[in-house]
Amino acid sequence: MLATLRTNYDVIGKRIADCDFEWQERVKKFGDNEAILSEPVPPPEVLAKMEARLNQIRVTTVEMESRLVAERDRTKEDKLAIFRQQVSLVVKRKGELEEEIRNQIEERTQNELLISQKRKEIVG
Repeated sequence: MLATLRTNYDVIGKRIADCDFEWQERVKKFGDNEAILSEPVPPPEVLAKMEARLNQIRVTTVEMESRLVAERDRTKEDKLAIFRQQVSLVVKRKGELEEEIRNQIEERTQNELLISQKRKEIVG
């Protein structure tokens, strides 16, 4: 039972320390907020300029984001175009090689016929 009381005492002590820390943080925030609220309010002209500048920054941000998206899309399209060109070159080269192979086979067949005719002439 004494051990249980000690652990409960330790837990309560930690909670009190946490509450004390939280209390100190809240007092600090309260002081910061009071300092900010005690500052004089800028005149309406200054506020209007600040709002205009904020709107200008927002517009610029939106424009930059749209440019970035467009650049990404363009890069993807460029890569796709390059890939398509490479595919067309490979297909073209494949066709050329297939044609060359057919020509080689035809030439070989003609040479074999010519060789067989020459053998017949020599033997016969």
